[in-house]
Amino acid sequence: MSHADLDLSKIWLFSTSSAKDLRTIRRALEEVTVPPDRVLCEQGTIGREFFLIVEGQAAVRRNNRKVATLGPGQYFGEMALLDRRPRSATVISDTEMTLLVLGQRQFN
Repeated sequence: MSHADLDLSKIWLFSTSSAKDLRTIRRALEEVTVPPDRVLCEQGTIGREFFLIVEGQAAVRRNNRKVATLGPGQYFGEMALLDRRPRSATVISDTEMTLLVLGQRQFN
């Protein structure tokens, strides 16, 4: 999946957005590459970013226990754009990853 091929309307957070809004969101996405074992978000902290996985895999951990593995096309951190509650899980890169990141400020 490439950034250009991404269909944001299939992500529930953006599913009701207009075509114009989707173009604006796409322009606001920042592509980042992270190494393995990078903490992307930490349980209990206040989130400010949404992450969409382009390449690589990440482990989702709750209370230091692995509960899921995420890969290309999956996303996390969407609740950070909607409310200011603490993160419900820690996400750590298992491999080198390419992510598209949208900050709360760009979302508003």
